[in-house]
Amino acid sequence: EMKYVMFSLDCELGWGLYDQRGRNPAAIRMETNSDLGRDAYRSLLTMFDTFDIPATWAFVGHLFLDMCSHGSHHSNDRIDDIDPYSALESEPFYYGRDVVDAISESIVDHEIAGHGFSHSYFDELSKIGAREELSELVGAAENMNIDIKSFVYPRNRSGFETLLPEFDI
Repeated sequence: EMKYVMFSLDCELGWGLYDQRGRNPAAIRMETNSDLGRDAYRSLLTMFDTFDIPATWAFVGHLFLDMCSHGSHHSNDRIDDIDPYSALESEPFYYGRDVVDAISESIVDHEIAGHGFSHSYFDELSKIGAREELSELVGAAENMNIDIKSFVYPRNRSGFETLLPEFDI
C-alpha cells in the first residue's frame, strides 16, 4: 500500500511579515537578518533533496525578482507600502530570485507555485486588484521560465477563484 505526504511551503520572506513588525519575535529576527529565511529554505531543500522528496514551494511573486523600480509593476497600496523599489543586494528581505534559482536547479522535481504577487489578501481585493496580483505573479514567474500551476492564497484568505483559470492555474 502506497502512502503519500504532501509538503507545501509558503515562501514569503518580508512580504509575509509586514503586518507582524514589532509584534512577532520571529518577524523581528528575520527582518534584522534576512539570511534566516534563506537558511531555512536551503536547509529544507537539502533535506528534501537528500531523501528525494518533492515539495511545493509557493512563492510570493515579488520574490521572483532580483530588482525593481517604482512603476515597474502594477501599483497597489500594499506594494507601495512595502516595496523598497531596490535590489536583492540592498534589500534581500524583499527579493528572492536566488532562492527560486536554487529550488529550480534542484535534483528533485519540486513544484514552484504562486502565493500572490505581493501577499495581498484576496478577500480584500477588488476583481481588478486580484487580476493584477495574478498577472504580475504569472509574468514574474514566466520571466524565470516557471509555469505556475498551483496557487496558495496568502493567509488562506481566498477570493476570485474564477480568475485562476484565466492564468492557467
